[in-house]
Amino acid sequence: MDHKEDDFRKICFHCASIYEMEDGEILTCPFCGRSIPTSEYERVMQGIRQAVFGGWTCREEYEGAEDDGKRYYTEPCGEILNFVAVAVASGLIGNMSYDIVKKVFGKIVSYLKRSKKNCEDETLAAFLESPEKIKKFSEYISAYYDEYEGADAKTKNAIMEEVFVDHVSHIIDGLVKMRHKDIDIEKVMEDSPHTREEIMKMVLEIRNKVNVKRLEEEDFKDFWDDIDID
Repeated sequence: MDHKEDDFRKICFHCASIYEMEDGEILTCPFCGRSIPTSEYERVMQGIRQAVFGGWTCREEYEGAEDDGKRYYTEPCGEILNFVAVAVASGLIGNMSYDIVKKVFGKIVSYLKRSKKNCEDETLAAFLESPEKIKKFSEYISAYYDEYEGADAKTKNAIMEEVFVDHVSHIIDGLVKMRHKDIDIEKVMEDSPHTREEIMKMVLEIRNKVNVKRLEEEDFKDFWDDIDID
């Protein structure tokens, strides 16, 4: 899963500083000077974005909601919440100490207070200062890596369907456009005799389970080793 369009904020995996940089071959932190290939950065972040989308965003959307059989496109979050999840995952999976993870949270909060860009950022600043919300977020991300432990079957199925469609829709768009370069996928959807819900169900019949490569402890090696750099 890629970052939201026009959100080019990055987090340094060494000093936890947040900066803006468009995607090139190499990302270099302007604070500590450490560099990382963009492909390696994105390999980690794509796994994190998927965990946040499936483990938090979709679960918040569907948990407790009436099950009427409909599924809706859930908007992915901005990068800042994904950075929070990097910190959480570095503790859950990478076995970083809680004191280190708290320092990462602190740097994210400091950034938000200095550079609030939109309503989502303002909401996140308050979110990060709530121990209860951070605890719930951490539990949901942990549950994502443990087959949605604690979520009821209805919620789990709804999440899996939406995550699968998010994956497959991009593939289908790409395959169609390879053969028909000028096609407008949105126009095709509008003109289709089937509703979006029906199209989604057709896609879901292809597979009923999503296999996502999960991050491992080795992926967090050397994370936050320059955390005390301001």
